[in-house]
Amino acid sequence: MKKNSETVSVVIATLGGDINSTINSLNNGSVCPKEIIVSLPSRHQRLINLTSHSNVKVVYAEKFGQVDQRIYGFNKAKGSLVLQLDDDVIFQYECLENLVSELIALPRNSSISPTFYNLDGQAFYQAQRKGVLAKIYYYIVNGKRGFVPGGVTSAGTNFGVNPDDIGDNIVEVEWQTGGCVLHRRDNILLKSYFPFSGKSYCEDLISSFLLREKGVTLYVSTKALCSAPRKRQIFVGKELVKDFRARLYFVRMAKLSVARMLVHYVAHIIRALKFR
Repeated sequence: MKKNSETVSVVIATLGGDINSTINSLNNGSVCPKEIIVSLPSRHQRLINLTSHSNVKVVYAEKFGQVDQRIYGFNKAKGSLVLQLDDDVIFQYECLENLVSELIALPRNSSISPTFYNLDGQAFYQAQRKGVLAKIYYYIVNGKRGFVPGGVTSAGTNFGVNPDDIGDNIVEVEWQTGGCVLHRRDNILLKSYFPFSGKSYCEDLISSFLLREKGVTLYVSTKALCSAPRKRQIFVGKELVKDFRARLYFVRMAKLSVARMLVHYVAHIIRALKFR
């Protein structure tokens, strides 16, 4: 029998369009959230053919930007657990149930994310690579620590969690993808922390750092599974400039290595131009 969760509020920050697949995957799962708050930047944005659900509420942040829209939704949420979610994430049947049960079992100063897969069924994040070139790259961005699943590197980049690298169901990490994180209400960030307009590059690294500074321990579950479209890689041009600006802000905030970050970008540009 389907269970209803009176404890979970979901906040989806979106620019509009068709988000039915995401909402339906939530409401058709083994646990149905108490409320789903869809945060639009203004009344000029529209949702396309939104399926009627009694637990869906649309709010208007009157600000453009994923971080500000999300925080606006957080402030409207009523559940004791709050799930931040991107508008293109699809939950597997027991994903939310697993996230809730695992978070409740963890200390109160914890948050948890699922394991991501691409829509083609491949793990979202690459497993640790072997070989000399991989070792050199890991050393360039992260020194002697090298590859750390779920780690933030000295260059201000990050390694994702691939199930092939993890033996346990839950792993402590240094960052969580902003696309899906379940928080206890007391731990969420309620003040804007992203200083730039437009797309929120590196916001998940910034928010993860601020949560850890607040004393929150971050986890990823390999039992809770969801999927999302493969992210388009940033190449060169305006996008790269905005990514660089946000990452430099994060690196300075977290007191990481600007020099290693610069080497990372040089390598990225060379590779992008070579294979473009």
